[in-house]
Amino acid sequence: TGTLVSTSGVLQDQGGYNLTWALDSNSGTYRYTATPTPGASNVITSPRAASASLLITEVADKGTSNACPSDQDWFEIHNPGPGDVNLTGWKLHDDKGPNDNKAFTFMAGTSITTLSASAYVVLCTKLDDATTSPQFGIGGDDTVSLIDATGTLVSTSGVLQDQGGYNLTWALDSNSGTYRYTATPTPGASNVITSPRAASASLLITEVADKGTSNACPSDQDWFEIHNPGPGDVNLTGWKLHDDKGPNDNKAFTFMAGTSITTLSASAYVVLCTKLDDATTSPQFGIGGDDTVSLIDATGTLVST
Repeated sequence: TGTLVSTSGVLQDQGGYNLTWALDSNSGTYRYTATPTPGASNVITSPRAASASLLITEVADKGTSNACPSDQDWFEIHNPGPGDVNLTGWKLHDDKGPNDNKAFTFMAGTSITTLSASAYVVLCTKLDDATTSPQFGIGGDDTVSLIDATGTLVSTSGVLQDQGGYNLTWALDSNSGTYRYTATPTPGASNVITSPRAASASLLITEVADKGTSNACPSDQDWFEIHNPGPGDVNLTGWKLHDDKGPNDNKAFTFMAGTSITTLSASAYVVLCTKLDDATTSPQFGIGGDDTVSLIDATGTLVST
């Protein structure tokens, strides 16, 4: 009948040889494991435990209030091992690769030549001193990678999921060994994973139908649902919904004053069907199977995704 039975969800682009995306029977969610078990029950072991000595542990692609002088993008490297690591000749690069002219090389004689055992180093981007500050920016769907002096990959953030924001970082979760967003940036210290939802404004995108359903829209259009779990009404004027093309795309949807969806009452839900005739209440973008739907408030701050 064509009924969906199971899906892996979107892989997080952090896989590698002998590193698989596996269903964790304890949590019911997928995560990477360094113990492939084809034809047998899954065994979940942290990919990081099997990796080399240094780890990229946190990436701020929109900056934070507690790291860099002008809230620049930054990333953090941690040495979890028992010995110091000489970084001379090592490189950091984004998705343009290690041969890009903005790839960063650790140089002898600087303040970051050596990373001590158990230590962290935070690198702010685009500062004046290019010997200690990478000159590449970090895009929302970028990848930050660390290679050693032989060109061997040591650690990578994987592809960021373009859901970051100010004070919202892409961080390595030591419990799962995978990256996720956290609303508690900890530059130079152990990561603390807190849900972006708990720290965000009051509304949540709670359901998305990228292929339509039989019980929502007049012609089974794509739709999504927003919920206000809080005790107060929320004025949506100036807020925006957008897909993975971003808030400046010409099909991004802006909530306008004077429409039927200007306010979302306390505890209420609203369902928005896409591509209906009335563009003041119906987003005109479609929802792809690997798309992202995001809600930002009138100041441009990410509220839910």
